[in-house]
Amino acid sequence: MYDNLKFGLQTEIWNDSIAVRIGRGDRSQGTFQVAYPIEFSDIEPGLHTAPMMHLSNSEAQDLADQLYACGISPSKLAGSSGQLSAVQYHLEDMRKLVFK
Repeated sequence: MYDNLKFGLQTEIWNDSIAVRIGRGDRSQGTFQVAYPIEFSDIEPGLHTAPMMHLSNSEAQDLADQLYACGISPSKLAGSSGQLSAVQYHLEDMRKLVFK
């Protein structure tokens, strides 16, 4: 049985891209497989197709962690870290006022 997919991402500095490698191994058999480039096919608009791949939650988390390590973070969360810092500073100010 194959282990979870493993993602290897690397920032390519000369062309502003991220190289993506995907592999999986079978420890009991001592084998390893790699994914080859994706091929695209023309389809009729509106045609329902099967997903290109499925990821387990742990595989999706590994992919997200690898993207983050390459400097990519979710756009929706971009402002939340600044908002959290503002709340922390506000709470510290309130503590100083209350415990004087």
